[in-house]
Amino acid sequence: MKGMLLETYLFHELSAYVAYASTGGEWSYWRTADGVEVDFIWRRGPHAIAIECKATDTWRARED
Repeated sequence: MKGMLLETYLFHELSAYVAYASTGGEWSYWRTADGVEVDFIWRRGPHAIAIECKATDTWRARED
C-alpha cells in the first residue's frame, strides 16, 4: 500500500508543478505484458522523461 500512496502523491506533485510552470506535455506510464513498468513518463514534443519511484525503508545500490 505504501508504494501506491507514494505514486499517487508523486503524480499529484509532478502534475501540479507542470501546471504551475506552464510547461505543458502529457503524462503516461509504460508496462510490458510480463509486468515490467515505468511509473511516470512525461512527454512534450520529441522529448520524454521517465520516472520510477520506489517506497522502501532502506536504500539499496541496485535502485540507483
